[in-house]
Amino acid sequence: MREMIDKVKNFKQFNESVGVNPYIYDSPKIIGVLEKAIEPSSFICTYVASAIKMLEGDKIKIYGFSTSENPEAKHFVEENGGDSDEDEGHHFAVLDDKYIIDPWIYDNYIKYPKTFGRSVFDLQKKK
Repeated sequence: MREMIDKVKNFKQFNESVGVNPYIYDSPKIIGVLEKAIEPSSFICTYVASAIKMLEGDKIKIYGFSTSENPEAKHFVEENGGDSDEDEGHHFAVLDDKYIIDPWIYDNYIKYPKTFGRSVFDLQKKK
């Protein structure tokens, strides 16, 4: 666990060097660095959201849902073989109550580019 925290702190130093920009999480290179930083715990959405909270601090709130609470989340139900397991669901980070930051979804659902072709979603823009 300590090693994971140290790796994320190193990533934070890198992130700070490029300035405040939530769209940095849209970069496949950054996603790769983040993914490596949280190994060996694997690139699980909850860990990714927690790592972003560690990087961005109090500007981040973590939200989530279970598939049973949100049956419209068909991608997560399909991932689980079509069954809606109460333990299955998704967590993501929200920056400044404006941006959803979710590198996990970008990395895992790249086959849905029209839906998840990015990691950052601006809640104030319809697109």
